[in-house]
Amino acid sequence: MSLTAGPVLSAADVSVELGGLPVLRGITVAVQAGQAVALLGGNGSGKSTLVRALLGLVPIQRGSVELFGQPLGSFRRWSAIGYVPQQSTASLSGAKVKEVVASGRLAHRRPFVPPRAADRAAVTDALESVGLSDRASDRLSVLSGGQQQRVLIARALAGQPELLILDEPTAGVDLAHQSALAEVLSGLIHAGTAVVVVLHEVGALAPLIDRAVALREGRVAYDGPLGALAQTGQRAGHEHHPDVVVPGWLDGAVER
Repeated sequence: MSLTAGPVLSAADVSVELGGLPVLRGITVAVQAGQAVALLGGNGSGKSTLVRALLGLVPIQRGSVELFGQPLGSFRRWSAIGYVPQQSTASLSGAKVKEVVASGRLAHRRPFVPPRAADRAAVTDALESVGLSDRASDRLSVLSGGQQQRVLIARALAGQPELLILDEPTAGVDLAHQSALAEVLSGLIHAGTAVVVVLHEVGALAPLIDRAVALREGRVAYDGPLGALAQTGQRAGHEHHPDVVVPGWLDGAVER
């Protein structure tokens, strides 16, 4: 359970510079337990930088972040958070699938203590949830790109997080497995897990999304229902494909 009745994640006036150039400009956003929030925007709008800033992976020049009611700088309960970055498995290519997924339990275990039954069960359940139980003993390097992405998702799920952040989790994943992921996320959300997912095409995840937060040039351009965002794009005179939720007026990189 969460440590606070308030937001599991909140950011106030967050600004980030990378290489002396502004990337995020005064972002304010909050996510509640059991809520699914899609983070949208064109390439270079700051989506990935925002999730990394929320997790303390890039420094913040101005503003504040709280996780489960605690300031980011003093937060220590990282076992409550699962993070799936954009696919990057080069450093894991020699590992077996089950080893990668089991690493998602490390925050729950005491150092040098063998995994408990609960740890093993969490790994088994996570592999089943992404449809890779039969590949548990394979090396990650022999899997396709989409399968490797599913392994990274399973690693996050194995930690049984209260807040799950996924950066483009459907990239390179076929529609059938997007639907399977949607089913897994639906169960987590129903159980109270907060989900923040960076997306360009919503696809099979659309029914799960409670709220869309769209970025443009490092600022929040929209925060509200997903359907209303699509309607806004249509009113602006842009064609809209049902699987693409970023209207044309959100396209474009951060102004330098």
